[in-house]
Amino acid sequence: PAVVVEEGHFFREGDRVVVTGRAVNRRKARVRAVVIAGFYDAERRPMERGFTVLQSDSAQSHPLSFVGPSVS
Repeated sequence: PAVVVEEGHFFREGDRVVVTGRAVNRRKARVRAVVIAGFYDAERRPMERGFTVLQSDSAQSHPLSFVGPSVS
């Protein structure tokens, strides 16, 4: 893949889950990427899919943070 997520972590903040990481461009060219984070309830049903669109030059990295809905 042209862009990978590294240093991925998740933690609870009250009744929500927060997911963090870094999107790293591995290509030697500028890329445009969509990064998606899926959140699920206790029964593993999808609740929300947060996303971001980023443009990245070669070897750049970008911090990511997604906050899930309540009880995710």
